[in-house]
Amino acid sequence: DSSVADAGFLLPNPCRRWGQSARKKFLEERPGVLTPSGRCVKSGRFTDAVLAFTQAVSIDRHHKDAYYELGNALAALAKYEDAIGAFDSALALDSSFAQAHCARGVGLGHLGKHEEALAEFETALSLVPSSARAWYLKGGAFVRLGRDGDK
Repeated sequence: DSSVADAGFLLPNPCRRWGQSARKKFLEERPGVLTPSGRCVKSGRFTDAVLAFTQAVSIDRHHKDAYYELGNALAALAKYEDAIGAFDSALALDSSFAQAHCARGVGLGHLGKHEEALAEFETALSLVPSSARAWYLKGGAFVRLGRDGDK
């Protein structure tokens, strides 16, 4: 399941450094990576996406997917603390939402909180042991922490 997270803030490292134009190019080359709710994100209109997802959660405070997508859009704007808050809201509604645990972990990683990020990836793996994405992110956290990933 590809999502705005895959397209927005889990871009390859060079794309994060290059900024908006690289994000837009990345998205143009991968038209199938977005959910229908991510149309604003696909066009590089991250601020518009934040406004749309914020409106969705103001209407329905129990819409975990809207909080999740809000977090992804905020992360695409490098607003990681706000993104983590949105992922927290999604997880408060559904603590078994493995994708939100992964996305929260990525946000924590961007803030240099690699131990906390690792814990999020491990939680996601406890929920979905076959998640290649969670295993990939866990491996990256071990690399950033400078230790073997033999757990």
